[in-house]
Parts: sequence; structure tokens; C-alpha cells
Amino acid sequence: MVIGCRQHEQVLDRYPVNRKLKERLYFVEPALQEEIRKTLREYKADTMRVLLDTAESQAATTEEAAHVEKIRKYIVRN
Repeated sequence: MVIGCRQHEQVLDRYPVNRKLKERLYFVEPALQEEIRKTLREYKADTMRVLLDTAESQAATTEEAAHVEKIRKYIVRN
């Protein structure tokens, strides 16, 4: 369907993004999760980087840190 396209962008609606945020950032304060959602809606990459760094600093285990890295890649990819 996109053969010959120079650039392809995949955009997700709110439901899968919110679901991923809840799944991956379960250990983060709800206020920080909401701030991440707001930043996503406003397309602020620099602020998003700072918020995800904050979430990563709140990770108590390597598994939680891996979840932050996965959500970071998910956001960049989509």
C-alpha cells in the first residue's frame, strides 16, 4: 500500500497509547503519567525526554527501567 512512498508515518489513537503507558509505567505516579500523556498530545519531544528520564529515575528494578526504555522506543517508533 505504501510502495513508492518516500516517508511513511504510523499514527495511533489514544486507546493503545494509554494502554501501553499504563502497562509499562505502572510504578510511576499517576500525575507523571498524565503529564506524559499531555506532552504526547502536544508533540513536545524535549519535554517527553525529560519526563521519561524522570520515570526512569523512579524505577526501582532493572525490569522497571527496561519498561521505560520500551515505552521510549514505542513513542519514537509510532
